[in-house]
Amino acid sequence: MKENSIVYGKSEKKIKQIPDNQVDLIYMDPPFFTDRRFNSFDDKWKSLEDYLSFMNQIIVQSHRVLKDTGSIYLHCDMHASHYLKIELDKVYSRKNNSKVHVRK
Repeated sequence: MKENSIVYGKSEKKIKQIPDNQVDLIYMDPPFFTDRRFNSFDDKWKSLEDYLSFMNQIIVQSHRVLKDTGSIYLHCDMHASHYLKIELDKVYSRKNNSKVHVRK
């Protein structure tokens, strides 16, 4: 991975192309689980479990690529923020909260 680069795109695809332990900062702006369709994307899910499964896969990959000294920011709103924090805790563990930042 090229130093000082920004990777932009669908995280579920892009993150799989990044080698382990390479990223200093992750900022995620995923679907918010609003149960709405927008012009640019569809934010409707079959269930909360489907949404969390989708997000968990990305969170697991983020943990793989994030350096030990890195930070992850997850942009979300009130629709699923509390559930996403639990998913982050499952992967990053609660004792790593200094590197996990949830922004609502």
